[in-house]
Amino acid sequence: MANGTVTANRDQSPTPRKDVAGILRETRESLQQLQTANRSQSQMPLRLVGWSSILVAIVVILQSLGAMADLFGSGHYLRVPELGIFTGTALLLSGLSMLPARNQNSEPAKIAMLFTCIATMLSALILNGVLSTIFLPSVLVVYHIVLSPYRALWLSIGTVLLIIPVGGYFLDLESNRLLIRFIIGALITLVIMQILMRYISRTNSSIITVTGNLSKLAQQLDEELLQSYQARETATVTDAATGLLNNYGFETEIGKALADQPYGKRRFLLAINFQRLEDFNAILSTNERTFILQCLVARLRDMSGADALIAHTGRNQFGVLLPHAEADDGLMMRSIDTIQDVLRRPLLSTSSTVLPSPAIGVAVWPDDSEDSAELLNRGEIALQRALGVKQSQPVRYRQHMHDQHIDSKTLSHDITAAIDMDEFELYFQPILDLQTGRLLKAEALIRWNHPTRGFLVPARFIPLAEASGQIIAITDWVLDHVMVQLWEWRDKLSPDFQISINMPSAYLEYCVENEEKMLARFMAMQIPSRALIIEITEGSLLNMTPEMLRIIAILESIGFQLAMDDFGVGYSNLSQLERLPLSFLKIDKSFVDGIEGSMQKLAICRAIIRIGHELGIRVVAEGIESVGQEKLLHEAGCDFGQGYLFAKPMPAEDFTGYILDQTPQGISL
Repeated sequence: MANGTVTANRDQSPTPRKDVAGILRETRESLQQLQTANRSQSQMPLRLVGWSSILVAIVVILQSLGAMADLFGSGHYLRVPELGIFTGTALLLSGLSMLPARNQNSEPAKIAMLFTCIATMLSALILNGVLSTIFLPSVLVVYHIVLSPYRALWLSIGTVLLIIPVGGYFLDLESNRLLIRFIIGALITLVIMQILMRYISRTNSSIITVTGNLSKLAQQLDEELLQSYQARETATVTDAATGLLNNYGFETEIGKALADQPYGKRRFLLAINFQRLEDFNAILSTNERTFILQCLVARLRDMSGADALIAHTGRNQFGVLLPHAEADDGLMMRSIDTIQDVLRRPLLSTSSTVLPSPAIGVAVWPDDSEDSAELLNRGEIALQRALGVKQSQPVRYRQHMHDQHIDSKTLSHDITAAIDMDEFELYFQPILDLQTGRLLKAEALIRWNHPTRGFLVPARFIPLAEASGQIIAITDWVLDHVMVQLWEWRDKLSPDFQISINMPSAYLEYCVENEEKMLARFMAMQIPSRALIIEITEGSLLNMTPEMLRIIAILESIGFQLAMDDFGVGYSNLSQLERLPLSFLKIDKSFVDGIEGSMQKLAICRAIIRIGHELGIRVVAEGIESVGQEKLLHEAGCDFGQGYLFAKPMPAEDFTGYILDQTPQGISL
């Protein structure tokens, strides 16, 4: 674009520029070029300066020669008669140097000529006194080169008018005639310069306007780009919601802080996740969520100290680099435990009380790592351990956690291959009617027959699948295989046979986002009425959006029924029961364990059964392992039972054999 033209290749689309610093640099260079062009167009072009210099030089030389002859003849003479010849020759040479087209830089030539004129005038004034007016044309040339045409005109006229009375006072009649000749030469120079300058003004007025506008536009663009660049740089390292550092900015600032760390001092890095905030997001308004976030940030600032680095590294996650500490691990961990206690305190919003439930992972510099990125990774690994085991205290990073983390990552990568290689297998556990002894239900449980790790239970890989998003593909696989088995058992065993499956809330969210696609899939399955039971955990209710509830209602109309799993250990209150079209409540195994020796657990089970029945919901007790437990639940009116007392989960083929073997002994279909 140096020549002002732009060429485009129609076959190739331009690549967007992402180097903002480069754009700014190019814009500044273009701005300087425009300013230079504007400045040069506002003054006399170099060639015209050259021609004008040549004309003025001829006038000065002729005047000097004539003056020398007249003055010598009249008795008046210049002290340095060669000065006029020298000045004219200097102007002539300067003008000739400006004519070649290859010489595009006018500044050095103009500066040289101005220096020559000024030096000549000063010399003439010193050496020749009043008769230095012979160099008046040189003065007028200087005016026109430096000033605009109008200012040069008035200043030239003023100079001439000033010289006339001065010459008339100091000179005699003969000298005045000589002075008149000098002034006439100056006026000829003035006319020549004015004609040239006005010609330049007319021909270049549009160019001057355009370049001036372009210069202003380029300057404005430069300023806007600079502001945009600064805003982008700020957004790169800052979290918009809290004003804290984001993950990238946190890592950068940690690197700077650790580089300046005094020798022998340690720094404790905290990775903090507020587990329950995600559960409350569905029931809090946007303003309430912002308020809760601000309260947590204020608590972190108060507890961490003014010298701590604090960052918002994720949706519900924060990072804190505490000031350097001289205390040992035990004392620091107790201090961090105090921070966690403060962060754990309830927060009151307009509509509800929020329990933040912070989990904290701790990594120490330089003990765990001297690299900022690796230190952050160590803190994250410790945090995942705190989240995974539901720790109520901060978890300090240890080397074995890293090994387990790598193992989990590897296992997570294997899940995709497991789906493609059909390494998963469905197991089924019977659910009996405790009042009649009939077996008309089963829960489908997934297992993974890993090629190198052997048989893996869901607790080993389902959390990894949920974290990576692979749970969607796994749920699809379960649905497909359960439908095949359901049709077979309904045909062989009973047309009323039901199978329940666990459906994570992430899958319901996926159904909302891909509603048409998923509904078409379910309709193509031709699910028999009331054949499939969807089990959702009580904890997932807080994430249940109106759109997800609508999807559940549609699924129920297709043939699904809904069960709430692990009832009693989640976070919801009883009012949540009326939000969903529930058909079953499943009492968690923790309430069934020890029911024979605990009146409190028995009372809880009876209360759940009574609440379910009053709401028209049937109740299933999980984890029944003894006859005594079954008897107490039967007497309490529990509808269904599931547990090792009846059978462990088993493959589909064994499940069919189990039913056929048990039928003669009283378990009826």
